[in-house]
Amino acid sequence: MELFEALHHAARQYCIEHAAIWHERETRLALAGRDRVPTSGESWTYTDEAYDTFPRHQTLTAVQHEVERFVPADFTSLLEARSLLAIAGETAQSICCEQTNPTAIAADRDERQKFVEFIHSVDGSRLSEQQPLIFRRVLGTMEHQRLHEAVIQKWGKWYGGCSDREFPESQVMTLHDAAMARPESCARIRDALHEHGIDILFELREYADGFEIPLESADFSYDGAEGFWTSVDLGWLIYASHESSITFAGTWLVEKIQAALPDFQQYLYKGWDPAAYA
Repeated sequence: MELFEALHHAARQYCIEHAAIWHERETRLALAGRDRVPTSGESWTYTDEAYDTFPRHQTLTAVQHEVERFVPADFTSLLEARSLLAIAGETAQSICCEQTNPTAIAADRDERQKFVEFIHSVDGSRLSEQQPLIFRRVLGTMEHQRLHEAVIQKWGKWYGGCSDREFPESQVMTLHDAAMARPESCARIRDALHEHGIDILFELREYADGFEIPLESADFSYDGAEGFWTSVDLGWLIYASHESSITFAGTWLVEKIQAALPDFQQYLYKGWDPAAYA
């Protein structure tokens, strides 16, 4: 692995590991009741300690996403990689960019500075030991938008588990996401896609970033933003909504999922309430 490739992996790993540390600290702070203080009535505000903590993992996650807009092949030298990744650290847009609290602003600035220092200081001996991370590319804003538009053109506009278009039952099947509760369910879906020759796919979200990821990284779940998974030919679609539904589109995929989830009929979608599927 070339040193500029190793630097890209090291930058991603730095963000992942340090964000996890700060996220754990935020959790401990909340559990200890030191993250907020009452002001008046039922109002409250974050403590200075909290403002010095939570912006850090938010900033590091934003920097990670900016780094992952690149792939190692985008660089031609270690010098170029250092320059572009440092710029990513300085310019990544995070929620903290909207903060007015001086402690939060300082925490955001501090994490960016530490990341940039790491990028410029990590040496060749350290990089020669760097292990590659699993592939993930953050889509450009326009690329993400174009893919969303292409999905709508092909499969209709979906939201809340419903579409603005009618499809034959053989082409589209919607289940309650309780069908995914068994540990093997997601693995069976991945197997079905792999058997069809799909190993790299797109994960599109209703807002925030979209990704190009390997099949093994896909979890097909709602994470606060509705999610869509497909590949470049748009010949299939998996869609997870905020109404506890998961939709499979594409005749071949519906057939494979019905075979992979033998109790699928129990979970044919009738609304978000789990009691309807007992």
